[in-house]
Amino acid sequence: MAGSGRWIRLDVNWDDSAWLADLPWPVRAVWPLILAHVKTMGSGGVCEAPNMRRFCAAHDVPQECVEAFLDGAHRAGAMNVEGSEWTVVKWRTYQESDSAERMRRMRLRNNPSPEEAAQHEASQPEQDEEVTNTGACDVTARNVTSPCHATETETETESYALSISAAPPVPEREPLGSTGPPGRTGPEPAKPPPAWWPDRYPESRFPTPEAWWDEFSRAFPRRAGDSKLKLGAELARRLLREGRGDLEERILAGAKRYRDWCEATGKLRTEFVQQVPTWLRNRGWEEPWEIPPDVPAKPVKPRVGPGKGNSWRSDLGISA
Repeated sequence: MAGSGRWIRLDVNWDDSAWLADLPWPVRAVWPLILAHVKTMGSGGVCEAPNMRRFCAAHDVPQECVEAFLDGAHRAGAMNVEGSEWTVVKWRTYQESDSAERMRRMRLRNNPSPEEAAQHEASQPEQDEEVTNTGACDVTARNVTSPCHATETETETESYALSISAAPPVPEREPLGSTGPPGRTGPEPAKPPPAWWPDRYPESRFPTPEAWWDEFSRAFPRRAGDSKLKLGAELARRLLREGRGDLEERILAGAKRYRDWCEATGKLRTEFVQQVPTWLRNRGWEEPWEIPPDVPAKPVKPRVGPGKGNSWRSDLGISA
């Protein structure tokens, strides 16, 4: 029986769970596919186990990744894959917590029955017939046609006049050095590290992966053009989560060696500097990046085109 909904719930930090963090990224990425399949082909978090080869071909994922994920999820208690069924544990808690309430409200809004309409009206909080407009006058909650509706009594008229004649207090301006949003004083609270960071790098001098990335992005050589820093940040986070020990220090040291090599060979701030994702995929931190002793530094100078000077003539061996 196919599921009626065309959605699944997936928290933005789903891949920071303890049992998922221990799996390599290609294996960890199978989790949304499993949830979508159970939602589409099953009911209540239970579905018949599909043909493994067809499932992998339909989603273009290696079969060993799916098998490794099912084994890890079963050992962690997140799924039950025994027999011919896939069962997602706590499916109703995380995937169907408010579906019944949402359907009831939709049915009540579109075509309510007299009993449901009366029950819905009774469940609404009672509203006061009259409210006070902060020192001005009494207004009727159900018949308000202006910001303040004053009565004709002399006392209330005077109160209304006093309320509109008094100047509102001027709020104090936030100091220029404030780093928080308006109304908050002091610096932003520190973002806690993900669960896998202290487990995999317990002796790291960086409190969070973001702090490490800040230093890495400053150490990596600049290039002429887009360095793909956003994509590089995502790739670096995956590499660090799959590694452990002193990998963050080795990557950082390799980036500094690469910057010194680019500067010594005259490639700094040119299109010959690798983009960050390319350097990370090629495991550039494992390269020695030794500077040849017989290669002097060759700073790149912009070439002046025709009509802007004669340097292009001398480069081609043409006299002016």
